[in-house]
Amino acid sequence: MNKTILTTLLLLACQTGGVQAQTCNTSNYLTTPTSRFVLNTDGTALDKKTSLLWKRCLEGYTWNGSTCTGARSAANWQNALKQAAASTFIGKTDWRLPNAKEIESIAERGCVDPQVNLSVFPNMPTTFIWSSTPDVNNTSLAWAGGSGYQNHSSYSKNFGYGVLLVRNTP
Repeated sequence: MNKTILTTLLLLACQTGGVQAQTCNTSNYLTTPTSRFVLNTDGTALDKKTSLLWKRCLEGYTWNGSTCTGARSAANWQNALKQAAASTFIGKTDWRLPNAKEIESIAERGCVDPQVNLSVFPNMPTTFIWSSTPDVNNTSLAWAGGSGYQNHSSYSKNFGYGVLLVRNTP
């Protein structure tokens, strides 16, 4: 199959946001083991390595005490930034979009479809997730991380991708 067509099909599959059957290579070292996180009952996860507090569900999902339910909402980059700034999840007002390196820090390199630890981020769909990092070479692009495969790159700010919030801890 032509490389351009294959790339386009993979991108479309990632953009749909559908939940797939995750595949993990258990013979590989896991890059984001559950033991690296403190899983809080309020729907957050503290990354002990980075000291970042992650919302465990994408925007559009609801934390029900044990998992994420609902469906992700897609947002363009500007609206993703606005959603983060307006969030008051667990009574905190300092939620933000993660930068590109922070998104990469939670990628589970041993798994695909989605490429995250599902114990930490339950029901995570295969989708791109916006970062706060604009592309310095093209003002119409910003970086997004893929939860499906290792495809962290810059994309049009007009695309509708998932929004995962993070905040710094004191």
